[in-house]
Formats: sequence, structure tokens, C-alpha cells
Amino acid sequence: NNEFVGIMYKKWYNWGKYKKEMEQYMEDDIQILIYNITENISKVIESIERNKFNMDKLTDNEKARLKIFEEYTDLNETYESIKNCLIYINSFPFYPRVTKVDYLKFIYSAYLNEIYILQSRISKLTKTIKRSLKEYKEEKNFNADFTVIDNSTNNAIDRFKRIIEIRGAHVHVKRYATKDIDNVESYEFISKFRDSEKYNIVFKYEIKELKKKYVNKIKKNQEQIEKILKLYLQDINDFLFKKEYIKKVKNY
Repeated sequence: NNEFVGIMYKKWYNWGKYKKEMEQYMEDDIQILIYNITENISKVIESIERNKFNMDKLTDNEKARLKIFEEYTDLNETYESIKNCLIYINSFPFYPRVTKVDYLKFIYSAYLNEIYILQSRISKLTKTIKRSLKEYKEEKNFNADFTVIDNSTNNAIDRFKRIIEIRGAHVHVKRYATKDIDNVESYEFISKFRDSEKYNIVFKYEIKELKKKYVNKIKKNQEQIEKILKLYLQDINDFLFKKEYIKKVKNY
């Protein structure tokens, strides 16, 4: 429909704006895939424009390419949200209306939630690609090639498993909390209702240390997330573009 096309056009346009910058970072696996998908989807957008945004006139291959682009951009947007959490957690913009500890817990819970979503996006992108090539599922070469993608997907999901389990243990059952968070929250509560320099000094120190701890957690996780994504996206890039399966995908 036109709304879907409009969203995809906007996403394509935003990628296209950075085409020259992408060309400077072609050693980065994530940027390679972004570049290839941007180039690939450009041809589909041109076809849509020629047909005056009539989706019915797109070929099955063009529709499938558009769907893969949609799934990839959803994955990338989730990844960007994860990276942004490091910016959010570094300040307390709504204090004192929102307590510093509550804000930190909220951001870290959102961060864990985005990692869970990223894992789901990886799984969905793989399934979308596989579904678009289902007519080749009996071919020996295809099965051998796609086994690499399946293994890469499972590896990525397994490596996210520990973080996802933390999220499940805390976010689904109750708000994210740890002993150190509870301790600092107590200091913050007391400092709000007692005019005591002693408690204020202790709280300021403790919240600074708590923030530092969770900033370091996110930084450490970020290194692992980048490694996981690069391995997965490199395999996707090789499969779709080097082995040219992108030319065979169809919308079903």
C-alpha cells in the first residue's frame, strides 16, 4: 500500500543521503551491508516511481527485495537504539521530577529490552530471506549455502542468550533492580526528605559510582554486540550479494 511505500521510500532516502560516507568505510562489515542494500533498494524505488507507486506493478523479486530492506532497517534501527542508550544513561535530564535511580533503572531496562528485540529482528530477517527462496529448498547448493546463515543466526541468538535471560528474569516479573541499585535508591530517598549534607554527599558519590558501573556494563556489552552483528551481517552480505541470491528472491 501507499503508506508502506512511503515509509520505505523515506528509509531508502535516509540511507542514500549517506552513500558517499558509506563508501569511506567499506572495511566495516555492517557498512558493507548497508551500502549493498541501499544500492539494491534504489533500483526497486526507481521502479516504484516509474509505476507511480502502484505496488501491484512491482515484480515478485522487487517486492521481496523491498521486504528484505524493511526487515534489515528494522534491525538496524534497533541496533541504533541500543547504542543511544549509552547517551541517555550518561545524564539525568528530568531530575528532580524523576529520581536519578528511577531514570537509570528505566534506561537500563529499556536497553535490555532493545537487545531482546534485536535478537528477534535477526531471527525475522533470516526467516524472511529463507521464505523468499523457498522454491530452492530442495536444491543441494542452496541448502549448503543457507546452512551457513542458519548457523550464523543460531550463533548470534545463543550469544545474546545470557543478556536476554537477565531481561526475562527482571523485566517480565518485576522492575529491574539489584542490591546496589536498592542501596543507592535508599540514599536518594533519605536525601530528599532530610536536610542533611551528610546524606547528600553520600548519595552524590553513590549515584556517580552506580552510573559509572552501568555505563561500563553497556560499553562492555556493546563490544560483544558489534562482534556478533558483524559476523552475522557478513554472512548475510555474502549470501545475498556475493552469491547473488538477491536476484532469486521472490515475494510469496
